[in-house]
Amino acid sequence: MTVNKSDTDLTEPAKVKDEMAKLIQPGGKVITFAYNTSGMGKSRGFELTRILLVCHGAEHNDTICTVERKINEVLF
Repeated sequence: MTVNKSDTDLTEPAKVKDEMAKLIQPGGKVITFAYNTSGMGKSRGFELTRILLVCHGAEHNDTICTVERKINEVLF
């Protein structure tokens, strides 16, 4: 398989988050499981309300769980 720019480009996840933000009503929540806490972000109208660090033991990476609540509408 050949790897090209679109395979490593970070714009696709951002586009998905932009579309998700349009669908979620103010007061709605998003739970993200990742290796960072970037989540949906303030620029999309969300506030970070909870963070949980999950240890998987031994040589496994931890997972960071975040909960964000939409506080206002952002026009894209």
